[in-house]
Amino acid sequence: MRRHIILFLTIISLLSPLIAQSANLNLISESEKLGASVYWDSLSGSGLLEKNGHQVSFRAGDGFVLQDYKKLAITDAPVVKDGVLYVTKGFLDSANKLFKTETAESNGFKIGAILIDPGHGGKDPVL
Repeated sequence: MRRHIILFLTIISLLSPLIAQSANLNLISESEKLGASVYWDSLSGSGLLEKNGHQVSFRAGDGFVLQDYKKLAITDAPVVKDGVLYVTKGFLDSANKLFKTETAESNGFKIGAILIDPGHGGKDPVL
């Protein structure tokens, strides 16, 4: 059993550079086509893809993304080459699938205003 785990991890480590090399779509230009917003922090190597009230948080070189701050998903890792962020078609497809789902905000309930009643100072009004 242990030998199978070691073999599996070895295969994954050998294939990961091939997966990273297939990341050939510029995320900025592809997000414009999708109508999504991209927020990228080059210092931390992390970013956020946002559309229709949904968010996909990611890090360059990491195959895990966080969808809507509550669901962890496995996808192709984004890569940075020459200062440009690249992703695979699979990464974009999984993000687009999330973007097409309805948000919790679409249930018809919304807070329009909050009214604060100052009260009457703790004393009952005299009638």
